[in-house]
Amino acid sequence: MLPDRPAPDFTLKSFFNGGDTEDFTLSSVKGNWILLLFYPVDFGYVTPTEFYEINKLMSKFKEANCSIIAISTETIDSQRSWWSAPRTEAGLESMDNLRFVSDRQGLVAASYGVYKANENVAFRATFLLDPDMNVVSIEKCDIPVGLNIGEQLRQVQAALEMEKNPGAGIPADWHPGDEINPDPFIPEPNRVIGDQSEDLKHTFDHTMYQSQASNYSTRSMNKSKSMSGSTGQSQASSYYNKSLKRTISS
Repeated sequence: MLPDRPAPDFTLKSFFNGGDTEDFTLSSVKGNWILLLFYPVDFGYVTPTEFYEINKLMSKFKEANCSIIAISTETIDSQRSWWSAPRTEAGLESMDNLRFVSDRQGLVAASYGVYKANENVAFRATFLLDPDMNVVSIEKCDIPVGLNIGEQLRQVQAALEMEKNPGAGIPADWHPGDEINPDPFIPEPNRVIGDQSEDLKHTFDHTMYQSQASNYSTRSMNKSKSMSGSTGQSQASSYYNKSLKRTISS
């Protein structure tokens, strides 16, 4: 799964705002920005903190026309119990504008590359999708590490800014109201600035030498097939090691 690639579509059991359980298809919300949020378990210690942050920022996600879809391998009944439980029990107190999706077999999590099969849970992850359901950004974390929800919102806002300014570059730590670079952010082919030409030449020469050394090493190893006994193998191995040393030292 990479940015600028189509997100896998799916249909799973789901509920929205505590409503009835229904089949939900991801492409049914195509046309909106979508934040897919994979999480491992209901309740717990880390997971509720992520959703409490979502709750704080929900109005801004709505302003950005961004739907939030929470996916886990938990059952719908478990998700519903967690959604309605009070915060004193690490619950979500029936927070609004949040869709839960149950991926019991982990097939969707696996298709997005975030399935931990030995525990049948999803790793923590977010996938920001544009209105055409192409991936804009990805964040994946190990289970004990909580996600930065504020950063997910910032990326949505940055993507919207790019829509208004095609080809513009959005700098690090940009927030709405900050200046942007209106120039194209992708350098022209073969464009060299200042002393970079010598650096690029060195990089090119170094890469060429690595390729040559690798080819030489391969030929040396192939040569060992025609040699007999351990002496021949030792000589071929020596050629290989010398080639690697020359590559590293360059």
